[in-house]
Amino acid sequence: MSTNSDPAPTTTNIPKKKPGMKEFVGLMSTPENRMVAIKLVKYTIYMFTIPIAIYFIFNKFVLPDFGIIGNTKDSLSAVAAVVSVQIIVVSYIVSAFNEQHPGDDKK
Repeated sequence: MSTNSDPAPTTTNIPKKKPGMKEFVGLMSTPENRMVAIKLVKYTIYMFTIPIAIYFIFNKFVLPDFGIIGNTKDSLSAVAAVVSVQIIVVSYIVSAFNEQHPGDDKK
């Protein structure tokens, strides 16, 4: 009478596949995540375009009209671009806090 006391084989040694872009797109395209994905893409575009536009608008048009030239003009244009980044980040955070979740009570 021999009894087998060996435990059942486990699957812990099998390497798990890391999720890739296909899984991310699949997750973001589900109905409950679609609005989050749209908001993420929208604010990503804002973060790339608005600060650069603000920098060049201030550097080429706004500050020269006030007689500001040289390094001061470049520095103030950069400060304006940084302020625009901060405004975009704050607006993203506010919009994230204000979005409705499916289980929340409608007010």
